[in-house]
Amino acid sequence: MSGSMALAGILATPLVGLVLVSLSGRWPNLREGITLSTAVVLFAQVLGLYGAVADGARPELVLLPMLPEVSLQLTAEPLGMLFGLIASGLWIISSIYSIGYMRGNQEGNQTRFFVCFAGGDIADALAVVQVVAAPESDGAVGGRREQVAQGGHRAVVQVGRA
Repeated sequence: MSGSMALAGILATPLVGLVLVSLSGRWPNLREGITLSTAVVLFAQVLGLYGAVADGARPELVLLPMLPEVSLQLTAEPLGMLFGLIASGLWIISSIYSIGYMRGNQEGNQTRFFVCFAGGDIADALAVVQVVAAPESDGAVGGRREQVAQGGHRAVVQVGRA
């Protein structure tokens, strides 16, 4: 599987989980099974891509081409992949905890909670979004000097949960 397809899968997995959890609201065992399955699948996807990125690959996924030389894209980099690996691993642990907590306290609106829980992981998957700017721009932002020497400039915008 190509790197851009792997990034697309990493973004799509929590979204698919979110939809499936919202549709399974009447069946708590199914809903929570989907929550755990989504977390495990996401961790496996991130782990699979982490090895390639650690070996020097930099897969990119263009989300939105805005102008001929400007686009909104995701680029997998080692630090971002480490963050993704930690976040997706913690999602498994926090899913197990939250299932026990929500059931044990007989909380209301459990389906809504798990839908929002999956939505938060989508924000984690979008932890680093890069806007690739045209070569005529004034300079690189975020210490991306190697891109300046090659004629490209990048502005890095951090998006995600604090």
